[in-house]
Amino acid sequence: MSHPIVLCHGLMGFIHLVIGGFNVLTYFRGVAEHLRASGYKVYVTEVAKTKGIAYRASQLREQLLRFGEDKYHLIGHSMGGLDARYLITHLKFADRIASLTSVASPHRGTSICDWGIRHFGKRAFGFPLLEKIGMDTEAIHNLTIEAMTKFNEETPDHPEVRYYSYSGSRGRMRTSLPLQFSYHLISKNEGANDGLVSVESAKWGSYLGDIEADHLHQIGWSTLPGIIDRFDHLSFYLSHAREITKNDFADAEQEEAVQSAIVSA
Repeated sequence: MSHPIVLCHGLMGFIHLVIGGFNVLTYFRGVAEHLRASGYKVYVTEVAKTKGIAYRASQLREQLLRFGEDKYHLIGHSMGGLDARYLITHLKFADRIASLTSVASPHRGTSICDWGIRHFGKRAFGFPLLEKIGMDTEAIHNLTIEAMTKFNEETPDHPEVRYYSYSGSRGRMRTSLPLQFSYHLISKNEGANDGLVSVESAKWGSYLGDIEADHLHQIGWSTLPGIIDRFDHLSFYLSHAREITKNDFADAEQEEAVQSAIVSA
């Protein structure tokens, strides 16, 4: 059997959004169920919505240890990909990770966070108010272009982990309404983007290409009001699952052979 796949959400993420006792939305909409129906073992993690990368990574580590598997394939959407990078490099978890795939993760930061800090960081009704009502803003500070430049210097890839990435982009008129402002701002500063993360910022490791999906379409939020041109996210994740797990059996046989040789010696 292939290594389990773990889905890691981004900023403000969740497993299920429950309102009034009803599950109204799933972050990775239908993805876990679709992969499981195709024979994959899948876990979905949940970390603090707005805390920093280091804190979220520590929560991710705790959940992976609790799942108890020997090795995992991580798929991180947006900030989830950065949590996973921190986990692998700084929390000494590389031997438990077969691969990390980041989907529209802001590896080089995003100018929308720079804009937010510049305009709301110190205003009375900006970040100070959010912090007073208990909402952490560390994640926003972590995702600025300057902060991510430092993060990349301090967080080198581990040579034994396979790193993959996808970016996303659409023309402005085909981008979801809630992302229109950020799309325009990022376009001026960074070029093509998915409404929150630019194509260039999303490239990391083995870059597998740009998918025609904005930041919401990438996780299946394509039937909400104002969101048009549905992206087949289920086929996308299934296709990638097949790609990242195709060498699992060969890797397992090789590791078993090495262990046998060590015992024999």
